[in-house]
Formats: sequence, structure tokens, C-alpha cells
Amino acid sequence: RGILAEPLLYVSPYFERRRPEYYASLQSVRERGTFSEWIAFFLRAVETQALDAVKRAESLLGLGEEYRRRLRERKVRGGALQLADHLIANPYVTTTRTADLLGVTTQGAAYAVRQLVEAGIVTDVGRVGRAQLYVCRDVLDVLQAP
Repeated sequence: RGILAEPLLYVSPYFERRRPEYYASLQSVRERGTFSEWIAFFLRAVETQALDAVKRAESLLGLGEEYRRRLRERKVRGGALQLADHLIANPYVTTTRTADLLGVTTQGAAYAVRQLVEAGIVTDVGRVGRAQLYVCRDVLDVLQAP
């Protein structure tokens, strides 16, 4: 219905971890019509993945608060704070993308990124094409945790 731009709950990882049970449940529905068992299995997947999503969201919100605290202690303001908030949604940044995101010059973007590097929030991971790429490993760790 266009309410969400993208899905926020992914049940596929649950099914992947339980592939034999998943296929057995589907086969049971096909052979014996055990829809109630399949629905129960599917609802366990939804519950498990929803709880996981909440846990990850809380972790990301905590990281955002930690980054703001760390930057305030360093008396950092402006673009670096905005960029730190943006990292929660997308842990990869370049100076060019930062300039577009913040509506500042490339020099202003480089300064904001440098402040995050100095605060230990992002790490320089090298070049991608002509752009220098920085990553927020803490956010990646939350997103990629099993």
C-alpha cells in the first residue's frame, strides 16, 4: 500500500537457519494438509525475527546516543553530528556523499568526516574508484550479527 518504503521484518534468515524444518513443514502441508502446523511455524518465524529487529534497533539507537555523547565531549557540532546520525541508517560514507547529504562544500564534508575519524566513529577503509570510503564498523556489527 506504499506505507513502508521497504520491508522492516525479514523472515528469510529464520527459514534459512531451519531449512530442513521449513521444507518438511511445506511438504507436510502439501501431503497432509497440515496448515495449522505451517501457520504456527511461520508465526514463530515472525515472532523471532520481530524480536531480533527490536533488539537491533535498540542497539542502533544506543550507538547513536553514544556517538552524540562522544562528539559533545569533544565539543563537536554541526555537520559531524548530522553525519553521525546518518551512519545509523547507512554505515558507509564518502566525502562527496557527505557534502550532498549535509549540503556543504567538499571541504566542509571532509572536516565533518575527519571529526568522526578522530572520535573513533568511522574508519578509513581505502579508495573505491576515486572516492575515499569510510565505514562505521559498530553499525555494521549490529546489522551483520547472526
